[in-house]
Amino acid sequence: MGDDLVQNGLETILSQDINDEVSVIDQIEKLIKKFGIKKIEAWRNSVKTRNTLLHELVEKKCPNVIQYLLVEYNLDRTVHREADGKTPIELAQAKGYDDIVDALGEFDENKSIAETPDDDESEPSKKNRMNIVWIDLEMTSIEHPKIMECAVIITDKNMNEIER
Repeated sequence: MGDDLVQNGLETILSQDINDEVSVIDQIEKLIKKFGIKKIEAWRNSVKTRNTLLHELVEKKCPNVIQYLLVEYNLDRTVHREADGKTPIELAQAKGYDDIVDALGEFDENKSIAETPDDDESEPSKKNRMNIVWIDLEMTSIEHPKIMECAVIITDKNMNEIER
């Protein structure tokens, strides 16, 4: 019964048009007080992605709610969703939500994705993390494949060519 109430409560909150992140924080806080953080953290949405709360907040683009929950409850940022195995930070990177990547990375214990080892990430480094590398190989044949020619193109996240 409690799990259904958590499910319904979170899905009701997340189905709203989220303009006021403070209101979302208050609503989630009420659920946490009522059911406990363990049940909230264990929750998965009922659609095929099986997102956690953090994944859903990334999808809804709620950086302030994410930052609040990370500070107050230290939610697990390394949890993978069932659909594609992405963590919340990987999902934010794929969607190009740099503010959420920064918020998630700020609280990442190992900081391997979000920051360089010297903790001084430059602006070009942030832009490069979303680049796409395209590789086109021309092969001799399917039966006896050998690479005859290789073309490499690097684009930014918006598909603008950076380098060949």
